[in-house]
Amino acid sequence: MGIVWVSGRYLCPRLVCQRVADAGYAVSSFVSDMSEAFSGNKGYLLPSNWAFDQIHELDVGSGAGLIRIDRNVVSGRDTGFGNLAPEIGVGNDPVIPASQLDNFENAWFNWCLDHPQAVEPIAMNSNRGLVKDLVVKHDPFITAQAKKLGIYKAMALTPLIWESLAINPLDDLADALVVKYYAALSEGKTPAPGTRSDSSTGVCQMFAATCIEARNWAKAKGYITDGPYRENDWRDMWEVWLRLRSDEEFAIQSAIFYMMCNAENHCGVPPVKLRGLNPSEVARMCMAYNADMSDPSYDAMIYGREKAQLFYLIRKWHETFR
Repeated sequence: MGIVWVSGRYLCPRLVCQRVADAGYAVSSFVSDMSEAFSGNKGYLLPSNWAFDQIHELDVGSGAGLIRIDRNVVSGRDTGFGNLAPEIGVGNDPVIPASQLDNFENAWFNWCLDHPQAVEPIAMNSNRGLVKDLVVKHDPFITAQAKKLGIYKAMALTPLIWESLAINPLDDLADALVVKYYAALSEGKTPAPGTRSDSSTGVCQMFAATCIEARNWAKAKGYITDGPYRENDWRDMWEVWLRLRSDEEFAIQSAIFYMMCNAENHCGVPPVKLRGLNPSEVARMCMAYNADMSDPSYDAMIYGREKAQLFYLIRKWHETFR
């Protein structure tokens, strides 16, 4: 019917490979010579177009880590590949090229818009320009932090992009209640009913208590010199909350530390191996950013899986920037 079928390579016994070649259906053969019991191997020569000959199976590793690898002989008829793709994930993530910023922003924004998870699209559209400006403004800082810490920039950009897109008027109301709470304490008064000691605030929408956990972890690792902070001291809580709200680089750095802390505490992955996180570990790390990990809800699990997708979208784009 005018359709041309292009022949390929086969992993078959000697006789089958030769007959397929004789019929003109194969340009080269991968011979399953290791299977001595195959009748198609007994008493037959290697096919005339053989390229690879499977002759032995090696055991590598032991126990649960045991894998079996074929040992093959090659004729030189086929190299097995035409070219090698560039290795990915090697080296530090670069700054975002100005020429690719608009396309990158369209990709992250449309992904978030398609995965709102209870966030009103009107809020995302309203925050779109703000978030793009935040990414551009802080990209040199994020790039430098990622290089220093040996992580991918997605560790910072995932919470920054998503959480900033999700900011809405209810967050401002919650912040106002926190301000009233600490204003009362600062004046030696008892906070009024309805006020609150903490709220998710700033460009990465972190609670002060969460930030204290993250920065104390970073302090113990030797990454920073400020702190340690005490969650049970209202002055420390107030100081940290104010910095989260007003100091964007402090908030971004704290979000990075929290992601790293979560990877170690909830995935068992130490800081020196964070570029080797697998997808399930990334999802768990992202889930812990917004969940009580002692009893994570279904919504928290969805949050983790979806933010892992955003994480990998950001990583994919940074591979193209290299």
